[in-house]
Amino acid sequence: MLLSGTITKFLVFGSIVQDIISIPASVLLIILSILFIMKHDIRMLIIMLGLTAYFFYAYGLYTIQGQYTSIYLIYLAIWGLSIYSLIFGIIGLVSNINCVNLTKPIRYSIGIFITIILLVLIPAWIGRMTPDIISRVSGEVYGVFILDPALVFPALAIIALGVMRGKPN
Repeated sequence: MLLSGTITKFLVFGSIVQDIISIPASVLLIILSILFIMKHDIRMLIIMLGLTAYFFYAYGLYTIQGQYTSIYLIYLAIWGLSIYSLIFGIIGLVSNINCVNLTKPIRYSIGIFITIILLVLIPAWIGRMTPDIISRVSGEVYGVFILDPALVFPALAIIALGVMRGKPN
């Protein structure tokens, strides 16, 4: 990959780190899945959704950026499975959301924290994207600029609003 010039040293290093993180994360996800099947604990489902969101984002970047490696089809399969796992997991979570009660100060703290993330990242991403848009040349990590503004930022805004309102959206 690196020798052929298809992936830079920066992306190879990121891929290695991601694989190091993904292996224990996948083992934990398997263990939690087995426990969830046995106990149906909503807290396990929330943790599983967090891990699944990691796989969605991390492997979404690989597939969208076309980091064609010898295991690209595996990356694509992980990403596809994570999308459907998130959809079905969120549906399951929403149907059980009444069992999670947060006090108003905690809800507002979470909502404000998410809003601050958006207020910082949206201008930062626009600032990073603008030179690429002007030059009409995509940067090395353009997948971030696809996933975040199109999917992640709107989802975070909906979550922040729902948490502060105290209602699932």
